[in-house]
Amino acid sequence: MLALIDCYIIDMLSNSKPQIGSILIDQGEIIQIGKIKIPEGMKAKTISLKNKYILPGLVDSHTHLCMTCSQHELYHGVGALNDITVAFYAIENAKNAINHGITSVRDVGGQNYIEIHLKELIDSGKIDGPRIYSAGKVITTTGGHLWRMGVEADSEKEVIKALKEQIKSGGWLIKMIVTGGVMTKGSQPHFLQYDKQILKSAVRAAHELDKKVTGHIANERGLKEAVKSGIDSVEHALPEKPNTLAEMLKNGIVSVPTMVTYPSWHDSKDRLNAPQYFLDKKNSMDPNHKRNILEKTHQEGLKIVAGTDAGVPYVPFGNLADEIKIFSECGFSNYEAISSATSLASELIGDDKIGKIKVGCWADLLVLNDNPLDDISRIKFPKMVIKSGKII
Repeated sequence: MLALIDCYIIDMLSNSKPQIGSILIDQGEIIQIGKIKIPEGMKAKTISLKNKYILPGLVDSHTHLCMTCSQHELYHGVGALNDITVAFYAIENAKNAINHGITSVRDVGGQNYIEIHLKELIDSGKIDGPRIYSAGKVITTTGGHLWRMGVEADSEKEVIKALKEQIKSGGWLIKMIVTGGVMTKGSQPHFLQYDKQILKSAVRAAHELDKKVTGHIANERGLKEAVKSGIDSVEHALPEKPNTLAEMLKNGIVSVPTMVTYPSWHDSKDRLNAPQYFLDKKNSMDPNHKRNILEKTHQEGLKIVAGTDAGVPYVPFGNLADEIKIFSECGFSNYEAISSATSLASELIGDDKIGKIKVGCWADLLVLNDNPLDDISRIKFPKMVIKSGKII
């Protein structure tokens, strides 16, 4: 039993000022908040957090634990490393995430289910790391984006079989590669890999098994097809067309725009050594335009959740604070920006026990010296990280 005493609590349940109180934790869960009382006959370790701020552990809703965060994938192909080497990187990535206050990750594309096996090790307490909500292998077309690390499926029948294999292997959600992408040589972001009909079949099959479907999307046509299919969320894409935005608002479709990937690449010292095919695609992108779309769609009420694409070249684990800061620079209040990596992420993932400070939730907590509602940058410097009541 652990008691956190006299702290400013930001519960992410209501847009209000931090409330002074205490938190009592037992068996990994929050059991009391506010004025706490240790049950008679029980003992608790007590930590005074006077003048400290405590909020839910952060959730990165777009990660790739099985990638290296380096240029290796650009030169040798995503999925080219052997499983032992990938497992080493996955463990290191998990440790980097948890040390930066990221207590949960939504992993949207792994290699040979290594991240699912890693989840088992973390859940058993053998390794420190975040909670992992994995899509298993991505589902892509033959030779399509991320084909080497995914399952290649072209017909409706093949796609449904592939998604059932991911669920059987422990997948929490399904990831469809709807369009081409940047990291795969020979693929282009403007390619369309799956149309509305196949996506509809995939969504229907997944929903029958109580699983959500998300889609990698790098162009407006792909977004339109995905939105019409009834998909639950989209990765990278933000709607530019009013009709597409209206459909997303109507159906509660969530966007995880991964805004931080471009500045991470631009600020890297290694970026000029990247292969030409990657540079050509990256240089064709306009990050300022995407920022404008982010601000506009947020104003319209689109559900937007923070995810970094951590694991891909130049994007390290632990930079979720930078994604949150970009949101705050694009019209989000500091509370809204933090919500995108806590309570809204909980809704997207479908686990009500993360992303908020509430009795019955996991005791995944972030302790800060300063109020992040006043200065969003402070979220990058945790004084203490707690997961399941354990101080990391």
